[in-house]
Amino acid sequence: AVQKAMIQIFGIPLDQDAGENLSYSSLYSIIEDFFTKLIVTQQLDEEATVASAQALGARHIDFVGKGFNASFWDIFMACLRDELHESMETYGDGDDHELTHAFEKTFAWVLYNMRSGFHDRKKKESEARIKLEAVAEEVKEKTVLERKPQPKKIIEKKKCAEEAPTRCRCS
Repeated sequence: AVQKAMIQIFGIPLDQDAGENLSYSSLYSIIEDFFTKLIVTQQLDEEATVASAQALGARHIDFVGKGFNASFWDIFMACLRDELHESMETYGDGDDHELTHAFEKTFAWVLYNMRSGFHDRKKKESEARIKLEAVAEEVKEKTVLERKPQPKKIIEKKKCAEEAPTRCRCS
């Protein structure tokens, strides 16, 4: 059921084999590479893992326009849990609750930091957009004021007698 939800997130028709969809099928190797980096390369070093997870989470902002929603991480967590249990049944001791719990806590910690990176970037972009909109509004107001027709100076005609009494032809 969880895998069906993931397939639907990627817009793959339920009657199509997910393996035929390149974006979906490449996802497994991307996820595997990411967790290999965290666990094997970085050895779950707290600072490095948090930075990597937050950076990956922040990159997910780029997928919002393609339909990504932060709630998808709940589905992803369920998929990870299902894969873990399946792997434990196939390759390990399916009853090793301590190991299962440790992996689930690790997955949850990584996803927490991904969410954190996502929301931090979303907040920064929102603040930047608000500032940009304020500047744009100021420029717009200034442009309107500059384009506003200036009142014409009214030049009053002075009586000829006041201007040059000697040259007046009025009388």
